[in-house]
Parts: sequence; structure tokens; C-alpha cells
Amino acid sequence: MWYEDTCRSVGLDILVDELETLIEKDKFTKGLLSPHVLERFSGISSLSLCQRQLLGFQPWAASFEITMARQKDELLEDVRETLKDWTPFTKMIDAAGLAGMGNPTDGRFYYPVDKRRTRETTAAMQQAEAKLDAFWRRVDTIYTDKNGLFPHPAVRNLLSNERILSRTPGWVDDGPAPPTLGTSDTEKGHLPLSQMHFELERRTQEIIQPDGDSLAHRPKSKLRGTTRLPHVAAVLADDAPSHGPNVQPTFAVDKRALRVFSTVFYAPCRTSQPGEVAWTDFLHAMASTGFSAEKLYGSVWQFTPRALDIERGIQFHEPHPQGKIPFRMARRYGRRLNRAYGWHGGMFRLEN
Repeated sequence: MWYEDTCRSVGLDILVDELETLIEKDKFTKGLLSPHVLERFSGISSLSLCQRQLLGFQPWAASFEITMARQKDELLEDVRETLKDWTPFTKMIDAAGLAGMGNPTDGRFYYPVDKRRTRETTAAMQQAEAKLDAFWRRVDTIYTDKNGLFPHPAVRNLLSNERILSRTPGWVDDGPAPPTLGTSDTEKGHLPLSQMHFELERRTQEIIQPDGDSLAHRPKSKLRGTTRLPHVAAVLADDAPSHGPNVQPTFAVDKRALRVFSTVFYAPCRTSQPGEVAWTDFLHAMASTGFSAEKLYGSVWQFTPRALDIERGIQFHEPHPQGKIPFRMARRYGRRLNRAYGWHGGMFRLEN
């Protein structure tokens, strides 16, 4: 695969299939590959499959390379035009000393989320979050224009989406009580990214009001703590997908699956410590909620809903080489399930 001539003569899809067979049959060979390499191999496998499907459209597919060679200069110019907004950003970052603020080697981002929750671990997590916020505030200050907007439309579109920023609530003497279902997102230490990043809805353009005043010349509202702007909150309420607990089903699962979801959607307390999740247990838990699991190339598994009122599937990477999901990764799985389906820990109960 490293040599272009070999890929061209044999075919990338054939090489990928042979390597996949070797990895599955030879445990020693699989043990030589790191999780990072397996994840990248999964991406190459998907690309090779797409390439094979496209090359099946002959004779149209035979003209790809000829057309690319003929339009090489035009394509390169198009790439340069697309990336031109990033060039000044890169230069500003190099000159702003961001490397020091983002350097984790001094322990500034020590985040003991996998430890039992105590006053000390809570304080350490809050300090790391505050330093991370300071880093991104600095990036925002550097990269936004005079109107507080990101020049690149892709960044604006990304940050205008309803994505919840989670923050650790303060420690109380009785321990960090899990948030109740009736508590608002901001009270739980959550804030939509689209609200935090420069009130994108308010500053999209210099909107002229009927009285002739421009929003750009009015005093700027400063976001402190968890203050919500009424107009932004209204936009989020109208446009954002509902992830409220009252619209989600309740799954009755066995003890094995409930233990998995209790870790994936872990609610911290002082009497318990999060642990790992066996991959086989995770497969069982997803199957118990109505998903079918299919192993794809590399470490990728495809989970497709069978008996659920949803159409979108989701993919997860199988942990390697231990076969157990570390708590940090399990927590990330929970965040992805929440973003994709609105799932949360209160949806699962022990079956009778």
C-alpha cells in the first residue's frame, strides 16, 4: 500500500481485503498494530470501497485521471481559493503565543474524570476547564473580525449548530448530586456553543433596526457565567432538535446492559468510581435496545436500528488490543449517543 505502483497494479481494494484477512486470522499481526493505525486503516478501507464502486461506472470512470491531469492547474487554484481564509489565521496563531497556553505537559489540563468524585478532583476538573476556556477565548479574539464573526463560513456554520458545552458543577458537602431531569442545561453547567461563540445569530450582519441604530454600534452584552440571551434562547428553542427527557422512550434492559449504560451515561457521586466496559457487553447493550451490530473494516462497527423509530445508524471503534472500553472513551460514546438520538441515563431501567 505504501508504493503507488503496487496499488495501481494490484488495486487498493484488493490490498485492503488481504490485509484485513491477515489481521483477523493472525492475532500476532493484529497485536503489532496500534489503535491509531487500526482507526486509520478503517478509513482507508471505507475509501477503497467507495473507489471500487465509482470505478464500476465504465467507461465514464476511465476519464477521471485524464480530466484531472487536464484541469490540474484549475483544481489547484480552487484549493488555494478555498484555503485562503486560513492563511492569516495560521500566521496569527504562530504570533499569538497560543502554543504556551495549549501546552499540556505542565499538567494544566489534568482532568481526573475517571477518578472517584471528591472535592479535590472536582476542583482539578474545574481548573482544567477554566484554562481550556481561556485558550479558546484567546483563539476567538485572534480569529474573529471587527464584527465578532468568523471569516470562514464553514466555521460559522459549525459553531451555529446546537452543541452543548458541558462543565463540571461545583462541589457540595454532600457530594456532587446528579442533575435532576427537570434541571435546565445551563444550571447543570451546560451551555450551547452557538450561544457562547459571539452570539452568532445577533451578529451575523450589521442589522439596521427601525430606529436607524445599528447593532454593531450598541453596547455589547457580555456573557458571564451561564447568562442566556433571550433572543438567542428563542432561536435555539425554535431551531434546535429536542433532546428533552419527556420525548424519549424508556428501555427495560437486563443487569448486564444496565451496567453498560450506567457507565456510558455516568452520573458522578462520591461513593462510586467509574470503570471499564467490556466490548462484548457494549454489543449486548446496544442489541438489547434494538440495534444490529455489523463489523466493518479495521476496528469499525456499524450499529443499525432495527426496532426503533429512528433511521440513522452510528459507528463505533472497537478498543484494541484489550477489548475493553476505557471510561473516558465510554463517556465519549455516551456523548455521541446523546447528540445522535437524545439518549441519557434516565432512559434505562432494570427489567422485571
